[in-house]
Amino acid sequence: MASEFYLAAYYLTKLTPKSFGLYQGKKIPTASRCHNESYCDSWSLSIPVGTSWNDLSQVPEAFKIDSRKIQEIRKWGTDMFTQNRVGMYGGFADIEALQSYRSRFFADADSMAIGIYASSPVISIWQDILEDDEKLNSDKTIFSTTLRAEIPEDILPSKTLGFDLIEVHLQGDFCSMHCTDEVIEDITERFDLKMNQHHLIESIPNEIEVLEYLNKPEEGFWPTWVSVKVKELLI
Repeated sequence: MASEFYLAAYYLTKLTPKSFGLYQGKKIPTASRCHNESYCDSWSLSIPVGTSWNDLSQVPEAFKIDSRKIQEIRKWGTDMFTQNRVGMYGGFADIEALQSYRSRFFADADSMAIGIYASSPVISIWQDILEDDEKLNSDKTIFSTTLRAEIPEDILPSKTLGFDLIEVHLQGDFCSMHCTDEVIEDITERFDLKMNQHHLIESIPNEIEVLEYLNKPEEGFWPTWVSVKVKELLI
């Protein structure tokens, strides 16, 4: 029986060519801000997040927004954060929040709306990661809001792009498998997985086996990996 999927978060991104390694020069539709610019990020909040609080240098030059607009964004972002509808690093907990943000601040921008979703078997692994995170941080992450609510995968107009392996960090940030080419090379060969035309994994029928391998520290990886379905939202 096929697994059911549940919302992890929505993202509003600007795809940029990968700057190194495998698929260098290609645009990868990952929600990781390591590779793509996020139109809603830590700079969008008027709260301390790492070193980015009130640091306008964190705002990508490509967005071409002035300080007045940034302050408007921060007011909106902070209001949404207090309602658990926006995360510290820009994930949206509901599609209405993403659509409101996009129409208000980036209606004419070159953007892609991305949804990432976890299968029911993966959620239990992710829950353990969330519990460890919350022992170190009092703030809830965007994933604390969405995954614990177990919001079924939406039926919005969309296109499934493939599957990404992500390494979850503190406070809801994460890296893609594209941050570490060794992960792609190892996993695809070891588990006979295929990359597709979007440079994501076509399918992961043995995802728990893959994640058990990645989450063993003795294998040399940081043990906070989960797999997500990636969809482009055609809205």
